Amino acid sequence: MRTVSEKLNRLNRRYDSGQKINIGILGLGSVGNYLLSFLLNDLDDRFNIVVIGRSYEKLVSDVNIHKIGCGIRNHVGASVEIRSGVDFSNEQQLMESVKDLDILVNSSRAYPGLKYGSISWSKFRAYGIWTPLSMKLSKRIISAVDKVNEYCMTINTSYSDAVIPWMKSNGGPYFDFGSGNLNHLVPRMKFSLMKTLGLGLNEYKDLELELVCSHFHDVCISKEGQDDGVKIGIYASFGGEELKFDYDELLKSCSIPMPTDQKRNIMNASSNYSLIKGIIDLIKDKNPNYESTTYHSPGLTGLIGGYPFKFCRTDGDCNLELSRNWSFDKMTEINKKSIYLDGIESIENGVLTYTNELIKKVYDSYEVNIPKNVKFEESDEVADLLINKIISVSV
Repeated sequence: MRTVSEKLNRLNRRYDSGQKINIGILGLGSVGNYLLSFLLNDLDDRFNIVVIGRSYEKLVSDVNIHKIGCGIRNHVGASVEIRSGVDFSNEQQLMESVKDLDILVNSSRAYPGLKYGSISWSKFRAYGIWTPLSMKLSKRIISAVDKVNEYCMTINTSYSDAVIPWMKSNGGPYFDFGSGNLNHLVPRMKFSLMKTLGLGLNEYKDLELELVCSHFHDVCISKEGQDDGVKIGIYASFGGEELKFDYDELLKSCSIPMPTDQKRNIMNASSNYSLIKGIIDLIKDKNPNYESTTYHSPGLTGLIGGYPFKFCRTDGDCNLELSRNWSFDKMTEINKKSIYLDGIESIENGVLTYTNELIKKVYDSYEVNIPKNVKFEESDEVADLLINKIISVSV
């Protein structure tokens, strides 16, 4: 598969030559619908948004409400194209639907309409158990893209902290970016620091904040305002000067009231939008030494956990660069400790290994034995076990 740099540079050439950029959204559930709304409110006629799903009636109905809304707000920019009749478990149909896309967001779910963590957090506080279920459709989608569209920039929305590195460790194709987790914490922390510093809302963009941690700490800190004994990476600066802050108090400030229904997916969709906007800003800006603000991505280029990075140009070439505020080894160490709390001991050579603590908690909660080691080719089997033995008895 092509590197992120190769994909960015091809996208840059296509944009410069005046070609329309195709952005695909796989699945119009709540995440996909919010994302479609954000993109339509921002993009111009250089872009075409392609929505892909099974039901034409649902897709056209959802698209129409967003287009009418944009018309009421007097903003009609990007075009929208509907590709229906696509079964996400059918690789041939997927290949046909993604072959001309420049950017693809996978917002599909193998078990739609359910936040998996909503049935597990109170029992075993480890989202990593659901990795095989998150893999179920994702692996078919990335396989289809790899076979027909090697330059497509890909973003995954379902537990990318582990899903993307599991794909990479198996030696096959994998998504370029994940969306979610850290992005949900960054604004909480920035708003808290702004209040402490007495900054105005117009100074929000000037406050830089970088995080290193996995999905577990997004949930734990957001819900409980504490790190469960594993310190995460936080770096904050304003006007180029590093800020000092009370770590524990900053975490406490993140525990704020939030809805528990699908309105929460505004955050996930915003994370996807942020990545797409970062890519678009890069290809639009022709400064040969361009450097973006900080973005965050779980599973970035196949790395375990979540990482801060910047889009950049080096001597005119488009690329991305990990944060300079920590060594790579330090970020890896933080993420391994963080994702261990999420129930994942390791991901190596195509094998996901659950922690002994998670295995015991799952048995104590459901009298279900999950395997210690899950080979990549066995992920569907374990996903079905999770659906039949845990989800079906919990919803």
